[in-house]
Amino acid sequence: MADPVTPSMSEALALVEEAEALAGSEDWLGTARRMRRLLARWRTLEAAHPSLCSGEPAARFRAAQQMFMERRATYYQQGNARKGEGLQRRLERMQEEIVVLEREILRHARAERECEERLRVCAGREHEGEIRAFLLEALRSLREETGRKEAALRRLEQSVGGLAARYHGIE
Repeated sequence: MADPVTPSMSEALALVEEAEALAGSEDWLGTARRMRRLLARWRTLEAAHPSLCSGEPAARFRAAQQMFMERRATYYQQGNARKGEGLQRRLERMQEEIVVLEREILRHARAERECEERLRVCAGREHEGEIRAFLLEALRSLREETGRKEAALRRLEQSVGGLAARYHGIE
């Protein structure tokens, strides 16, 4: 006659089956909590009935847990890789923006120098006052725009530094 299934054996098998059912889950946080609770119950059962929690049931239980943990680790590793790639692309775009801003600042600096030179040339000419006022306004406007671009460049460089630190922290 076959051994009757004791309540403890059925409890061990129920834990194994629940762990196996959870092994394929993609609810990473919720399933991890449930797996920890199952493990706690398994350890309690194992302490009370060591013979029930060995052999095939123990191997199945650990295999189910291991499968879930490996799948979860792979998921998070891939996520970190995607995040790192995204940060890398963002850093590259920011570097390109820095180059553009630096070129614009240089272009504005040349325009400022040209305005200053024209101001010197127009001294003593007819309509000097109007020309001078126009050039001074153009020069003031260029200097303001240059200041805005330099401030944008500083902010962008600071952002690049922060992103670079995050990117290198992921790897």
